[in-house]
Formats: sequence, structure tokens, C-alpha cells
Amino acid sequence: MANLLSVNQLHISFYKDKLEKQIINNISYQIETNEIVAVVGESGSGKSISSLALMGLLPKQISKITSGSILFEDKNLVELSEKEFEAIRGNDIAMIFQEPMSSLNPSMRCGKQVEEILQQHFKLSTSEIKSEVLHLFEKVKLPNPKRIYKAYPHEISGGQKQRVMIAMAIAC
Repeated sequence: MANLLSVNQLHISFYKDKLEKQIINNISYQIETNEIVAVVGESGSGKSISSLALMGLLPKQISKITSGSILFEDKNLVELSEKEFEAIRGNDIAMIFQEPMSSLNPSMRCGKQVEEILQQHFKLSTSEIKSEVLHLFEKVKLPNPKRIYKAYPHEISGGQKQRVMIAMAIAC
């Protein structure tokens, strides 16, 4: 079976006041197609940083992948431009963050946040996008999808926020 994702000898550094500090040191792992993998470790062990690297979401002004590769379907994600990554992120690779409140924009209604993803990847009318968001909310078993569509994140429960994030992850 071919590897869906292969992380090879990955090193990630952060910079502060021209000083470099290596945060991730030589991690490697493979995930095969249809395999489920859990990333487990102590707080501060690098789970989030390495996951952000997989998604191309490391803050470029203060961090960089100093060596190694991240192969997704034989494409080295480390070498992609932001525009090339945008074509993959959301369509082929997505992430559901552990803490949805820090991932959802508190000043935007939940439905609009999912709409943004659909607008970025599909050419649909406004009504088609709204219909698709409501369908996604039903698919992830959100109660009263129309109410949650109009709700701000602070107006719904933690579990409902997590389901909104799942809807975002499967939108494309």
C-alpha cells in the first residue's frame, strides 16, 4: 500500500531577535491510505507545530522548516508556493483543531465561516453556498442547522463548535 503522507527527518525552527531555536528535531512517520493515526504527546512536545507545518500554516515571519520533507501523495509540501498549497489545503488535506473556539472567528457567524471555504474552492451562487452549508451542518448532526448558521461561536456549545469545524474540514 502506498503512503498517503510521509514525513521525513523534519526539523522546524523558530526565530526571535535573530536567534534560532530548533523546536522540532528529526521527526519521521508515514501514514498509509485509509489508515487512522493519532498524534499523542506531552504538552509542548510539538504536536501542534508539526501539524501546522503539514498544513502550510506555520507563521512564516518567525518560523521555518530547516530540513526534511513532507510528502503528500508524492508532492513535497515543503517546496510548494502559498498558491499551490491553497489548492491542496481544504480540497485534499484538512485538519480539525482540538480547540474550536481558538479556530473559529468570534466576530463571524458560524455559517459565514463555512461559506468562506466554499467560496474559495467552488463557483457557486450565494443561495447554493448557503444550501451547501446547511447540508454540511445536517451531515455532521448539528441540531437546528438554520439557528447555528446564524449563531456566533459563543452562542453554541463546545461540541457544536467542534461539529462546525468538522463541517469546515469536509466542505471540499
